[in-house]
Amino acid sequence: LDGDKYPLFSLIVKSVIDHINKFIIIYSEDPMKAPDAAAIMAAFPSADFSEVKAPEVFGTGNEFTVVNANGSYTYKIVVRGDNNGDGKINSTDALAVLKHSVQSAVMEDSSKLNASDLDGNGTINSSDALAILQISVGTKIIANDYNPGVVK
Repeated sequence: LDGDKYPLFSLIVKSVIDHINKFIIIYSEDPMKAPDAAAIMAAFPSADFSEVKAPEVFGTGNEFTVVNANGSYTYKIVVRGDNNGDGKINSTDALAVLKHSVQSAVMEDSSKLNASDLDGNGTINSSDALAILQISVGTKIIANDYNPGVVK
């Protein structure tokens, strides 16, 4: 997968393909609904792939695999702000971030950590939880307010 080779992917949903960590990072424009799997799938030129395995829901932690003549490539989906895998950004995600920040329920999955660190500073804290709440009620727009920092 190559962002330059597949420019339609970025036009349909704001996204970044992180080849190092094997993430497809999606910036949802509508926090109340998961990214549209059909629109994302339509963006990929099918002639280049012999097989595409996409999840029903494009939510954090789900896997997306493409197969071509050079091999099979699997990426974990990261929807910024969604850390429970439903593709939506809501108070449930904010609560999980708060619990993680006080270590009462620690997230260990790298895709969930990446989805939760909205400011990209490498630390998941109450500021990230507040941002998730603001996005969920529409007072902030993730695509305009956050840069695609990657938690390692």
